[in-house]
Amino acid sequence: MSSTPDPASLATAPPLPGRPPHPAAGTEAALEGLSTDLMLVVDLDGTLLASDILYETFWSALGRDMLVPLHAAWALRGGRAALKRRLAATASLDVTRLPYDRAVIDLVTRWRERGGRAALVTASDAGLARAIGDHLGIFDEVHGSDGTLNLKGPAKADFLGARFGIGRFVYVGDSAADLAVWPQAARAVTVNAGGRLRRAAEAAAASVVHLETRRPTARDLLRMLAPQAWLIGLLVFVPMLLAAGMPEGAWAAALAGWLSFTAVAWGGQLVGDLLALDRDRRDPRRKGHPFASGAVPIARGTLLGPGLMAAGLALSLTLGPLFAGLMLTAAALLTLLPQRAGAEGRLADGARLAGLATVGLAAGSVVAGGGVPLWLPVLAALAFCLVPVIGRPGAATARLRLQTLAVTLLCALVLALPTVMNGAPYLYFDSAAYTWYPHHLAHAALRLLSGAPAPAPDSPPEIIAGRSIYYGVVLYAGSALSQGWAVVALQAGVTGWLVTLTFRTFLPEGWERAALLSAAGLAALTPAAFFAGLMMPDVWAGLMILAAALLLAAQDRLSHAERLSLWLVLAFSGLSHSSHLALLLASAALAAGALAVPRLRPHLAPAGLAALAAAIAISLLGQMAASAATRVLTGAPPQPLPHVTAHLTHLGPGTQLIRETCPDSGFALCTFADRLPVHWIQFLFDADPATGVFWPAAPEVRRALAEEQGRFVAEVIRTHPVETLGGLALDGLAQLVTLSIEDIPMRPERARFLADNFSPAMAAQTQASAMYRRPELRHLVTGLAYASLVGAVLAIGWLGRRRPTRPGAAAPLVPIKVPHPGAGLAAFVVMVIAGLVLNGLICGALASPYGRFQARVIWLLPLIAALLGAIRLRDIPLPAFSRRRIS
Repeated sequence: MSSTPDPASLATAPPLPGRPPHPAAGTEAALEGLSTDLMLVVDLDGTLLASDILYETFWSALGRDMLVPLHAAWALRGGRAALKRRLAATASLDVTRLPYDRAVIDLVTRWRERGGRAALVTASDAGLARAIGDHLGIFDEVHGSDGTLNLKGPAKADFLGARFGIGRFVYVGDSAADLAVWPQAARAVTVNAGGRLRRAAEAAAASVVHLETRRPTARDLLRMLAPQAWLIGLLVFVPMLLAAGMPEGAWAAALAGWLSFTAVAWGGQLVGDLLALDRDRRDPRRKGHPFASGAVPIARGTLLGPGLMAAGLALSLTLGPLFAGLMLTAAALLTLLPQRAGAEGRLADGARLAGLATVGLAAGSVVAGGGVPLWLPVLAALAFCLVPVIGRPGAATARLRLQTLAVTLLCALVLALPTVMNGAPYLYFDSAAYTWYPHHLAHAALRLLSGAPAPAPDSPPEIIAGRSIYYGVVLYAGSALSQGWAVVALQAGVTGWLVTLTFRTFLPEGWERAALLSAAGLAALTPAAFFAGLMMPDVWAGLMILAAALLLAAQDRLSHAERLSLWLVLAFSGLSHSSHLALLLASAALAAGALAVPRLRPHLAPAGLAALAAAIAISLLGQMAASAATRVLTGAPPQPLPHVTAHLTHLGPGTQLIRETCPDSGFALCTFADRLPVHWIQFLFDADPATGVFWPAAPEVRRALAEEQGRFVAEVIRTHPVETLGGLALDGLAQLVTLSIEDIPMRPERARFLADNFSPAMAAQTQASAMYRRPELRHLVTGLAYASLVGAVLAIGWLGRRRPTRPGAAAPLVPIKVPHPGAGLAAFVVMVIAGLVLNGLICGALASPYGRFQARVIWLLPLIAALLGAIRLRDIPLPAFSRRRIS
């Protein structure tokens, strides 16, 4: 053997997660006080190597020959040494890529630098042991099992005593089998030993040193959970949700089916990872996987993977032979399709996931007792086919653009899927007002062009201010051309793009799958998908917050086209609703204040503030133009709603002022003093003349109520300042945690309104939808909104306190020169959370707390938690958050 270490060969050993490459303090303690006359003997499996050669050779051989279990059983008749020799002969291990423990290599290297000698003595096959010794070049001797003698436990103790002499060697090991060796050693060195083994070693040996060199991280454990398997498993429920009627006990059967499918898929994923160890170690993006890196023992996966598959298949037998056959098909897809590298591997991965998606839908249809539309498995198969493709890095700008587009499309599909499963876009009362605005203006324009007389000035106003004609045109066109599905596609597409852009901007690697998994989480566990499918501009409030935060905190990491697109999102959002414009103004004011503070100025882009200001200007001009056009075409401007008046009367101070000053004050509201206070919704929208205020009033009274709102609010604040301002502030805070959507979707009791205000096709589509037929699904969305708030707050709090375990582990893919590169993430998170708070304060103070107002943006909080979680799982410190720019 070579007498000096080969630095080039050592460089090929991948460092283990969670450890610095050379922990000198631990190795010095292990060698302290030892004579260089002693032989340093190092075990291989679990000690020098963060793996086990027996399991490595088994899975490598199994990947080459599926009959290996039979051959291994036959070879075992000759003993464990014969088994190891047979597996070593069949397997194809690349010893240069095995997960070596750098701390143990450092220990041997330091010992040899002092003039000592070292030997590698292992129960693994001697041929592979010699190959590893030649690769590392740090051992003077290498010994292993020879096909007859299994060099383990007492046999190893006898060998070492005869070879080096009792008490003439130091033994470095990791397992209970080494307890037979340590009593004969001058010093016992344990590596990553548990508490029981440490105590046993201390009792067996006169001198003991314990080395702790590695431990599984949260990222490793999460990968062991195989989130893709759980995600695909949810497809079992899809046919159940689409079914018009379900047999008794179907939900229990669906739960059993999900558990069976998930167990098979999870176990199969683990088995697939074990079969692909060599491929993963060659892939820069996958070499950090738990088994490939040695962070999780492959012996554990060998037990867990097949065990889960067996449990899932056993459970499937309770659901009938057809379901069991589908589970066998899933198991075959996961284990029999070849594990390849490069393009072939990506194709195989795509086929595997597409097949699993199809099997999941078929299994769900078996449980539900009915079929599924043909387009659904086709769509699912295409979507999952793209997953492995988007996960590969591309060096060229065009490749990065393609990746961004592919991830965006997949995220959009995932976010639109709940609406597709519902069977129709979600309609709200105000959806009719949005579609009516462009319809009415178009008819007014035709009447004007034809020379018909203009409407009388005192005719009832039919257009309500705040219902944007710009969003109305989009909704009107989408409803006329596609019964609203084009609007769902637009809203889900923009949401998916912003989710993708967020992860691509702040995550140096792995952003593709992180974005897709986060979009799936947002669709399944938050109201994001509901608002993407709602025929209202509500989702654009959250999109505006995201776009503003990206422009302010990460503008230098975006291309010119992306910055322009983000500005268009801002402008359209501001044009879509007056509350969005107020939120945009507040966000711009907050950013301007931050830029005025010298300490905060480097963290925000002044050009981003300019983009916000331009969007505000466009929104104001657009609303003024819409109001002028309405006045010209209809004879009257849009009718404002006196939201703040309704709020103050409901709150109390407004009602108190009316009772104290009417009729002398001359407020039009004095006419309704006998029925105040009323709930603000009843004040504005109750059409009953006996109980309502604004809606049943004559046109001139409506306009008077709206026009006197400013004077009324000022007078209430002047006469009751504490009650008014305190009540508005408390309502703003209450809005932050008011998240119900219970009264948004159409229900059977609103069938008349549905028929009177929407096209027959949209009405029929809505009446056939799941949310209409099962109003209890509203409770699910409301529950998800509250769960989003609580879960995200807890997650962000925990992630904010946790520190990365690998300082400096994540360098940017393409470094760019920006001041304080890590501050971009912090500024982004702060701006998004500030947008959430501002949205609640504005809506709660100006209109009153209402569930829809804050539920429309609460999904941003889980998105932030997912982003921070993805970053922490990769142990990335803040200074590494640079991202290349697409020119």
